[in-house]
Amino acid sequence: MLKILVVDDSIPRTNKMQQHFQGSSYRTLVQVHYCDTADKARIKMLELYDLLILDVLIPKKNGQTASAKHSADLLKEVCDVSSEYLRPKMIVGLTANVQELGSYRQTFMENATIVLDGSLTKVDWLETISSQIESLLGRAQKEERTQDKTLITIHGIRTNGEWQQDLVGEIKKYSRRFNFVEVKYGFFDLISFVLPWSRAQKVSEVAVELAAAIEENQGTEINIVAHSFGTLIVAEAFRKLSEKSKVSSVILCGSPMSHKENIDQIVSRSERTINECGRSDLVLLLARLFAVGLGDAGRVGFARANTGKFVNRYFKGGHGLYFDELNDGQQFVEKNWLPIFLTKEDVSRNDDRVGYLGQDVLELCVNFVSSVKAYLIGGGLAIVAWKCFVG
Repeated sequence: MLKILVVDDSIPRTNKMQQHFQGSSYRTLVQVHYCDTADKARIKMLELYDLLILDVLIPKKNGQTASAKHSADLLKEVCDVSSEYLRPKMIVGLTANVQELGSYRQTFMENATIVLDGSLTKVDWLETISSQIESLLGRAQKEERTQDKTLITIHGIRTNGEWQQDLVGEIKKYSRRFNFVEVKYGFFDLISFVLPWSRAQKVSEVAVELAAAIEENQGTEINIVAHSFGTLIVAEAFRKLSEKSKVSSVILCGSPMSHKENIDQIVSRSERTINECGRSDLVLLLARLFAVGLGDAGRVGFARANTGKFVNRYFKGGHGLYFDELNDGQQFVEKNWLPIFLTKEDVSRNDDRVGYLGQDVLELCVNFVSSVKAYLIGGGLAIVAWKCFVG
């Protein structure tokens, strides 16, 4: 993941760059930060950036006149080995007129990798910046030889987890640092899933394998993705872990756990826990209504606060939306999961829920039926047994 800092007070030009980066093939591989004054840039430059894109004319503070002096002073400080600032691997200067450099031309020529004509009427400077970014990405991928990250995936029922290999393929496009563990348990049928005893037995069996995989990879940065039934396995596996075991991120998607389920054993051991919810997940709605011990946390979210360590995210779609293509042509995985695996930045929030007529009545009915379903199912079985006995 490349970190890019753009220091430019030209709103039209920064908008053009934002649009270009968001539409590029490397959009999930870069983090782009923007600021419009030299003093704001100084604060940013206390962190290490791979690429600095610097406007030749910038103000020192908000409301002040833009000048090449401010950008030249910033450039000299950033490149001074004795300063507190961290010099980026590459620095690109932008100007709509090379004459604007004036007496500071030598400073830019000595310290910037390249100075481009960033006129709004041209686009070739954007292409040049893109080629520089691709060059940096290529070098970074060559440097990533050590496998110091682990991605563990667990699939759901009635599938062999084809999405697991697809996710591996996406990760390999961008990084060589991952070791992959695909936890598989074969095709698990719907009846066995609905019956509490057979479900519990399968969860317990696979959880032992998952816990062992987590323990074995403790020397690496561990990321976990679990879909549907796989989230139950994760919850059980984390109960089996030693106190010292830690993971970087856990993504639960389409979870049939109860929204009231206590998942402290997961949140406490992971730096980030993300619960992905499909607002139209009818599979989970049926599970909550008719299956004992199951719920729809992957539809309504877990009943706990969003924090820096945990977040519920809500998207349009059903039980398999996480493996589909979005309206903008990106894969859900590419847009929403790759940044989590490739960066330590805060997880972006998402809430596509919308209210609708009759929602309160529907949710009231769902809450009532789910709260008495055990009695309804038990009563139904008792009637069937009685009829068989007397019949």
